[in-house]
Amino acid sequence: MSHIHVGIDLAWSRTHRSGLAAVDRDGRVLDSATALDDDEILAWIDDVGEPLVLGIDAPVVVRNASGMRQGERELSRVFSRFGAGPYPTSRAFPLFDPPRAEELAEQAGWSTDADRAATASRPLAVEVYPHPALVSWFELPRRLAYKRGPDRRAELDRLCGLLEQREALRLPDHPRWPTLRSVVRDGRGAALKAAEDEVDAIVCAHLAWTWHERPGELVLYGDPAEGAIVAPRAPVHRPGGWTS
Repeated sequence: MSHIHVGIDLAWSRTHRSGLAAVDRDGRVLDSATALDDDEILAWIDDVGEPLVLGIDAPVVVRNASGMRQGERELSRVFSRFGAGPYPTSRAFPLFDPPRAEELAEQAGWSTDADRAATASRPLAVEVYPHPALVSWFELPRRLAYKRGPDRRAELDRLCGLLEQREALRLPDHPRWPTLRSVVRDGRGAALKAAEDEVDAIVCAHLAWTWHERPGELVLYGDPAEGAIVAPRAPVHRPGGWTS
């Protein structure tokens, strides 16, 4: 198994593209892309090498028939005041009965037991959520509104600038980074959405790397058997209004 970590900004629906990124042992971004179906995702991962940890921005384990998972409740208590609480997920939603991420992990042979470390024979897939991580890493008073809304482009561009401050990523050295920055500033429609997906995947890969290489910086919210989420501890800074 090669010593890399992968991030997947996994679309809940198989009709939408997913973001992909990989980082090396030192956290440096090796590659990023988007893919449509599960076969494309797995083929891309095979090309970059078998990972140790995969950080997936999508529900991985969902056992509850309705309501929300324990991990989502715990994460909401900590991050909702920053506008970074998660969406509730349950088996009542057809897209999570079963979750696409769980099926992908089963197909690939990845472990989804976040209580266990990655092993030489089986990569570990953990559920991650970028918004809380960004709030904590950059001491944001409010989550970045780069998913939708009138400030979407400016907020995504701001996110790119902030990520360049994460030294381990070495984003200025990433061959695709100038292209992604250009699309974020000038792209439209599907091109802009694809760039957003790639940037999110880079965040997910950075979370996977941090989970493995820097134990203690991230914690589990919830019960792994019922669906746990990897995120930072409660921020010590104060929340505020919407950023621009």
